[in-house]
Amino acid sequence: MENLNRISFTAFLGVILFVAGSFFITYVEINYEIAYALLVLYFLGYSIVFLVNVHLGYKLFTKGVTQNEISYALLVPALALSANVFLSAPLSHFISTYFVKIVYFIMLFSVGISFFQLIFIGSIALLSHIIYKESSAIIMIPVGAASVLAINVLAFPSYNYLHLFYFPSEFALTLAIMLWGFEIWNSLVALITAVKRIKDKDKPSLISWAYVFPLAISAFSDFMLYQETSLPVFEAVAVAFSLAIVLLYAYSLRNTIFVLKFVLKNKV
Repeated sequence: MENLNRISFTAFLGVILFVAGSFFITYVEINYEIAYALLVLYFLGYSIVFLVNVHLGYKLFTKGVTQNEISYALLVPALALSANVFLSAPLSHFISTYFVKIVYFIMLFSVGISFFQLIFIGSIALLSHIIYKESSAIIMIPVGAASVLAINVLAFPSYNYLHLFYFPSEFALTLAIMLWGFEIWNSLVALITAVKRIKDKDKPSLISWAYVFPLAISAFSDFMLYQETSLPVFEAVAVAFSLAIVLLYAYSLRNTIFVLKFVLKNKV
């Protein structure tokens, strides 16, 4: 696999494992055996994401890179790395303190990598997009990345009882709101661009699905901020983004049906 975008999107395999484990904890009664089975799933998902991230870094430094490979899609492994919080945070309630410390260390370790990749790789990708005007859907990827970082930061103070590292609640909230500011700006730019592109396009496209996942992460982080602060602005944004997700989901589903009909018609 040589294409950088394909390498990047492979990291979503780990995210799928994290999210699947999180849903399992939410909707299924957990016992000792299941908790440690999910811990194995967590380490498997993280191993996939971390190896993809390292492989992408190696390719960036050694491979002859083409212009169409430089995009926000390169941020997917960074997003996926910190997305381990979706499983690690709920799983921490069911495993021993020894493993909670390991999981917490991994969360901190991952946020450091993700943050600097978001800055450095994101800057290159932004410049490439400004010059060459590639797909607008990938503009949403930094929204997901910033939101995942905010979710991690908000979760850190809950681990202070371990006396391993100390992360003040007020500091966590301050950082999360700073990330929220970037998230709002990027979301507005991306959604305005998306509306313009939808008006200009004659044929249905599946690219609209790329907006759903980052917006869902963003809505979740906004809800967490509302829980922490009780400020109406966070509740309003969370509700607005949730409505946007429903509309985008319906629109994307409609496009998917049209595309499938078109493909089947051409085959016949």
